[in-house]
Amino acid sequence: MAKRRPKPQPPSAGSLLARILRAEIIGATLVVLAVLLLLSLLSPNQGEVTGALIDSLRVVFGVGVWLAPVLLGLLGAWLALRQVKEQRALSAPRLAGAAALFVVFETVAHLLARPADLQKLALEGQGGGVVGWLFSEGLTVALGLPAAIGTLIAVALLAVLAL
Repeated sequence: MAKRRPKPQPPSAGSLLARILRAEIIGATLVVLAVLLLLSLLSPNQGEVTGALIDSLRVVFGVGVWLAPVLLGLLGAWLALRQVKEQRALSAPRLAGAAALFVVFETVAHLLARPADLQKLALEGQGGGVVGWLFSEGLTVALGLPAAIGTLIAVALLAVLAL
């Protein structure tokens, strides 16, 4: 006689609530962090911690350092509000489209800078930063500059459609 498999137990209300609240807490934390980053960027006087954080973000994102807190805030808002059934403004495809547009922006910013040493430019926090350098270098080495530009246009169009 075959053994009966036990029925899977439905998640308890407590564990379901804990998962929902965990996402909401993480989302709210990301929104607060985004606001603090944006205020730190706007402030002429930065402390040691915020100054180091902003300098690091500049190296990573270059001119996109101003958009990074906005995307972080959107991600946080999506996490905090995704359980609300009526809220459809921040969906996963829209966030992916916004992230793709950000990467295209970073890459184009780095391609437009075009100095002799793109890596040095990235490490100085200019152009598209390290993110822009990685994508621009990868695309131009793999595809060549004209095909890289065509690829960026195609990705940007798809990202806009996702918004």
